[in-house]
Amino acid sequence: MLEIEVKLRIESSIAIKHLTALGFNKECTVYEKDTYFNGEYIDLKKEDKALRIRIHRNIETGNTNFTLNFKGPKIDNVSMSREETEFEVPSYEQANSFLCGLGFHPAGEVEKNRTTYKKEDITCCIDNVTGLGEFLEIEIIAPEDKYEESMKRIEDILSSMELSINNTIRESYLCMLS
Repeated sequence: MLEIEVKLRIESSIAIKHLTALGFNKECTVYEKDTYFNGEYIDLKKEDKALRIRIHRNIETGNTNFTLNFKGPKIDNVSMSREETEFEVPSYEQANSFLCGLGFHPAGEVEKNRTTYKKEDITCCIDNVTGLGEFLEIEIIAPEDKYEESMKRIEDILSSMELSINNTIRESYLCMLS
């Protein structure tokens, strides 16, 4: 499956107003801390790949879970779209020990508060990233053969919000912080 995604710098109050008008519903607000890893035998950054452990805490309920995530290289020149594999792990410590045992080492961290809005299969996240400010991410998880259709849907949402695909940011938050 592909994570078909764009990211733009925004002002959250304006974005929320547009998303609500478009029929998106707020799901939750979470705190996320991502620890990114690089390898002893492979330079994931150089290969435009990402490997991370995410701590995900729901601010409203206090529930916390941990995920291990791998992202392949970006597949186009305007978005953050790429193949993604993610699964839940029992704890940060176990995932960290596993990765370090395989020759990976922590390469940086990103912290953010994320408010998620959903409509059908489209997820919009308003991120307040520590040290960077506010961003909007729009994503659709879809098979590779739905890439063009999904990008068109994302472009239509951006247009409805008076935003442009030409203003998307392809750098990860980690790279932007470096």
